Amino acid sequence: MSPENTRYDPPSRYCVEEDEARPRATFTANMNDLLALGALVSGLTLLLSCVTGDMFRCCLPLLPLLLGAIGLASARQAVDENRTRLWSWVGLGSGAIVVLFIALILLCTLVSFALMIALNG
Repeated sequence: MSPENTRYDPPSRYCVEEDEARPRATFTANMNDLLALGALVSGLTLLLSCVTGDMFRCCLPLLPLLLGAIGLASARQAVDENRTRLWSWVGLGSGAIVVLFIALILLCTLVSFALMIALNG
């Protein structure tokens, strides 16, 4: 076997001209980005379901709070750290708004029961 036959030619996929012609991904992410995306989607879904009167879903603020906290904690390992932090904060914020709203409803209910007992009793 002559030395000319043992020469290695890289596959054409490594050529720069063809890489420039290939379409680029519009969204690149890893697991940490997807956790933040989960926090964003679940937080906004939760907020919309509570605003529209679908009150049985108000026990869901734990999901955006949990996923948002995990997304914030692991944002440094994400593909896009700023996007991961933003989505995590949106998820945490919307979950916190719903938790505060539920707490306000419970407080109003307890106050109204206390007033009914005090006025009738």
